[in-house]
Amino acid sequence: MPPSSARIPGNLRNLVLVLGAVAVIAVMSVVPRAQAAPSPACSAFTANVRERVKPANQASSLTLSQSVSAKDAGSGFTSPRETSMRVAPHGGTGLTAVHRLYRSKHGGSYFYSTDPAEIRKVVGTFGYTDQGVAFYAAKAKASCLIPVYGFFKSGVHRFVSTAADRAMLSAAGWHRGPIRFYVGRPVADTAFTFAVYPDTQQEVLRKSDRRLIARSQWLVKQRKAQDLRFVTHTGDVVNWDTADHAQYAKARDGLAPLEQAGIPYSLSIGNHDTAAVCPGGGACDSHRTRQLVRDTRTFNRYLNRQSLNQEGAYQANKVDNTYHVYTAGGVGWLVLNLELWQRPGALSWAQRVVKAHPRHNVIVVTHSYLTSNGKISSSAEYGDTAPTVLARKLIKKYPNVRMVFSGHVGQAAHRVDKGVHGNRIDSFVVAMHSNTTNPVQLVRVDTKKKTLKSWVYAPRANTHYPKDTVRVRNVRWVR
Repeated sequence: MPPSSARIPGNLRNLVLVLGAVAVIAVMSVVPRAQAAPSPACSAFTANVRERVKPANQASSLTLSQSVSAKDAGSGFTSPRETSMRVAPHGGTGLTAVHRLYRSKHGGSYFYSTDPAEIRKVVGTFGYTDQGVAFYAAKAKASCLIPVYGFFKSGVHRFVSTAADRAMLSAAGWHRGPIRFYVGRPVADTAFTFAVYPDTQQEVLRKSDRRLIARSQWLVKQRKAQDLRFVTHTGDVVNWDTADHAQYAKARDGLAPLEQAGIPYSLSIGNHDTAAVCPGGGACDSHRTRQLVRDTRTFNRYLNRQSLNQEGAYQANKVDNTYHVYTAGGVGWLVLNLELWQRPGALSWAQRVVKAHPRHNVIVVTHSYLTSNGKISSSAEYGDTAPTVLARKLIKKYPNVRMVFSGHVGQAAHRVDKGVHGNRIDSFVVAMHSNTTNPVQLVRVDTKKKTLKSWVYAPRANTHYPKDTVRVRNVRWVR
């Protein structure tokens, strides 16, 4: 535990609060003024740092090694980030070695230091293990470099270089410390794609039906060509439950290629994914439908496998309401998957999540939002919150909400709304319920050109749906 701030002189009190256990020695690690060190050559910063986050405690892992990054993923650092730092792989003029240190306390976290005395202190006093030099950075700022700040909370450290991460951590109660070192600006890959599975309930009825797994395999094959960063699902993953839970097993196997390829994905809960719907598609108990629609135990038993990128959930060990964070196109993204017709508590939780990520572009995914003709539904059916209320209390309320995806009804539709802060919100419904093929919605974002393109394609029969293509220009992304 850090020393009590009451016994520390005022000029050190804030520093202790920021860096906790290592705060007493952190004074030695504050980056000196630019003139105190020679400027490094900008050309020295040639290597992209591999960044990962541990969702359980939000600790960060930074390394140049692919094998080390993979090992970290197996230790709970399952949320990869688009690189936000370019560093020097070798020493040189104006460069300093950045050591990577680890300790298992507080769920396990890394600390990065350039100061030999500080390294000795955290190893000898606070139980860290020095894993050696991770990369080289600069102590002095330069026009081609950006600062890396250290953040601290509950015994865990985080090292970040982006405005989105700094805003997120500050909003979540992390203490911001001094600049630890300087790194190169990343070379932004401004265009990328994410995919949205529509209702797949018709694809899990027969053991011989391979449409679901074929779609997943196709996306894996297209990963490089499309620069695919994320996959989500709007719900009704299955049609109904049976005694042997065969549909859930088939859905699990159908999504397995994404897991095996390490493609992060998320799922939404549809009404057919709950105990409210019985074989044939009818209500199991019409007198208890409102209660049974919240019974998702079988869904979570088979499909709660989304360790990739999941940052948080409304309820522990349930995927009914989750959020996932990633970076792509040089900006931050937050995918918020919400149960259908949300309970008040789930809606309040969602508000807190969005508020805590003001520099992330928010994508809301829920099973029921738009009607078949593209209007926002005013019916909560047998749930709690109507989509029109969700729009007013969440989607239109926050300036960083950018897109909404839903299924449940109709074929495909698109609408544009304006939030109370003037932000453009693009909402889509895709719910083709195909008996013969396997449509998937692909969304291409280019943050440099400020464009958005959405289209629907079915790989099974090489089927295109040109009338459902949407192109948007002059999109203002949150940075």
